[in-house]
Amino acid sequence: MKIITLAPHADGSVEWPLLDKEKRSVVTIGSFDGVHKGHQAIISRVADLARQQGSFSVIIMFDPRPSYVHAREKARIAGQGQDSTASRDDQALSSVSQRCEWIEGMGVDYLIIVTYTLPFANQTYVNFLGQLVGKLGMRTLVLGHDARLGRGLAGDMKAMKNLASATGVFEVESVDDQGQEDVWIPQKIVYEVPQGHGEPADPLEGMTKSERRAWTKKHGMKRARRWSSSFVRYALSTGRMGDAASVLSRFPQIRGLVVHGEQRGRTLGYPTANLGGLIEGFIPVDGVYAGFVTDQDDSNPHRIPAAISIGTKETFVDEIGQEHLKRVVESYLVDQDGIDIYNHHIKVEFGLYMRPQVRFKDAQALVDQLKNDEKETRTWAESYLSQKAA
Repeated sequence: MKIITLAPHADGSVEWPLLDKEKRSVVTIGSFDGVHKGHQAIISRVADLARQQGSFSVIIMFDPRPSYVHAREKARIAGQGQDSTASRDDQALSSVSQRCEWIEGMGVDYLIIVTYTLPFANQTYVNFLGQLVGKLGMRTLVLGHDARLGRGLAGDMKAMKNLASATGVFEVESVDDQGQEDVWIPQKIVYEVPQGHGEPADPLEGMTKSERRAWTKKHGMKRARRWSSSFVRYALSTGRMGDAASVLSRFPQIRGLVVHGEQRGRTLGYPTANLGGLIEGFIPVDGVYAGFVTDQDDSNPHRIPAAISIGTKETFVDEIGQEHLKRVVESYLVDQDGIDIYNHHIKVEFGLYMRPQVRFKDAQALVDQLKNDEKETRTWAESYLSQKAA
């Protein structure tokens, strides 16, 4: 797969590469955040069609996410923020490098990464698609059912198919990228810490239609596609790792650099790998998880079962001071055997939500709980790996 990175000019125009004067292409467009099952269905169709037609398979991927850029601009206009590209997109499920890695193995010829800007977004869908036909030799455009393109999102599926029919130079194909049924998510996704032990269930599970209608209205919920980045964010923000994994077709994960922490875990007999700096991916809700850590700088990277903690170390608030509490991600490697991964880049996979963060009365009470977390993590990892090997 060849990766091409393009930055639009100030007026939003793009210098698209000329792939081949003779060979046509099958194209899809989007941000592909998380590369979930909906995205996978579209990309697989692009690759299949390209093989059948003897064409190039081309993915045009936007970064940053369009919704993030427009939200920043809206906040700027309202006097609530700076420019439309500042700060980290903490709602992104994945970084560009993660998306590239996941798409790499899907049989795609070209991945074109376009920096999404407001001037770029302001061009009409007619002009945009015309460029793809002229420069990329687009023969077929493959999109999800509810895709919309161009200024004011005027290019819906009906409009694009009408344009294709009128010009006769390309075709539009829609793919079922939605999943089995719609789901309900909040209007605004915020962290909701589960208070019980173990993975929380869908709050709507077991409700009648009337009960569901009343509950969703009371909580200001809206319908969403099951195979959607929004639903994955909602699942991660409420501790439902299983639901997130079922849409992603992999465990939710983050990546980052291991930095030196305050060494409290080592003092207690539970040394942890603490993530620092820029963390790639969506950090789930605070709590303790069973999962895996992979040292990506190892010459032979492999999964190591880990008990993963996300939170603010409430047990040590008197020592640290409330004003100095900060949210941290730290992983205790269950089978570490002296492994030193400081200053290494690691991947942290979240397999199971085990429990919420708790402020313990003293260090010994914390150690007792850490022993239980270690035992539960081992049991979960052994069960998962044995099922995978079966």
